[in-house]
Amino acid sequence: MLFQTGVFEAEATALAGGVLAAYGIAVPAQACIKLYATGHYALGDTRTPVRIAMLSVVVSAGSAYALMQHFGPAGIALGAGAGAYLNLSLNFWTLSRRLGRILDRAHHAAVAGSLLASLPAAAAGMGVAAALDGRPVWAVGALAVGAFALVYAIAVLALGHPEARRMVRRPR
Repeated sequence: MLFQTGVFEAEATALAGGVLAAYGIAVPAQACIKLYATGHYALGDTRTPVRIAMLSVVVSAGSAYALMQHFGPAGIALGAGAGAYLNLSLNFWTLSRRLGRILDRAHHAAVAGSLLASLPAAAAGMGVAAALDGRPVWAVGALAVGAFALVYAIAVLALGHPEARRMVRRPR
C-alpha cells in the first residue's frame, strides 16, 4: 500500500512485503527484550543480558544466512526474529531463575487470547485482500487492515481479554 508507486513495481512490493512480514514476526519478542534485560540491570547484573545479546547476534546471523538460502531477503528477517526470540527466552528464563515466577496464569491467558484472536483477524484481512484483488493497492491495503482491526477487536472482546475490556469500559 505504501510502496507501490512510481518505479516501485508489484514485484518489488511483494518482495518488500515479505521482508516486512518476516520482521513483523519478531516484533513481540523485540518489544519484550528490553523489559527483561532491564530486570537484570535492576538487580545489578549487567553481564547476563550482554552475554545473551552476544549469543543472540551469533544465532541471528547464522540463522539469517541459512534461511536466506531458502527464503531470499525474507530469510534475513526470519533469522533476526530467531535471534530475538532466543534473546527473549534466555532473558526470561534467567530472570525467572533469580526471581521466581514472573508471569501468572492471567498473563498466559491474555497472550493466548491475543494469539487466538489474531487468527480470524488475519483470515478476515487476507479474505478482503483476495476479494479486492486488482483494485488500487492503497484501497486494498486500507480495507484489509480495517477488516483485520475490526475482527481482532471483536475477538479479543469476545474472549474477555482484560486490556480490551478496559478500553471499552465507561469512566465512572
